[in-house]
Amino acid sequence: MTRHFPYAEWIPFSANIALISIPFVFVGYWLSQSGIYTDIRNTPLLIKILVVFFLMIFPLLLYRFNLPPSVTEGFNHVELSIGSCGNYLFFMVNAICGSMGIIVLATIADCTYLRKVGQSTLTCLGTHGIIISVVTVIISNICDISWAIYIVSLGLVLIAIIPIQFLFQKYLPNLVGK
Repeated sequence: MTRHFPYAEWIPFSANIALISIPFVFVGYWLSQSGIYTDIRNTPLLIKILVVFFLMIFPLLLYRFNLPPSVTEGFNHVELSIGSCGNYLFFMVNAICGSMGIIVLATIADCTYLRKVGQSTLTCLGTHGIIISVVTVIISNICDISWAIYIVSLGLVLIAIIPIQFLFQKYLPNLVGK
């Protein structure tokens, strides 16, 4: 939509982005109803590792054909917040393969912390922008290395998300759907 209508990013309630996201909800629902998650848990470790390898490598190879025109500082990437996803078919294949790869990897790692982070995605979505903004201001005053900003931001978001989720659940439970 943004390609044909320059102001499509201002559609109320981000309806254009919601339309891009609906297939993910459908695929997630379909997978949960199909019992594939139980099958993944019961699959031998070697097969899980091979599946993860394929599901992570395939999108890495395919994404080079799907880079939309640069939307920020010459760094071509998918940016759903403005509806920039390049070739929609490539985008969907990459996103679903990558998501499935993470799901299979999570069954291998079966880590309590990762499970808690997964349960805190709404809190993460609502607070990560603040953390990234603060990190950007601090690091840009120290040095001008954009990758450092991304790495430090990711680390701080992953570290801070559980305590923030705990505070929200205790003092503002309606914000996190509890």
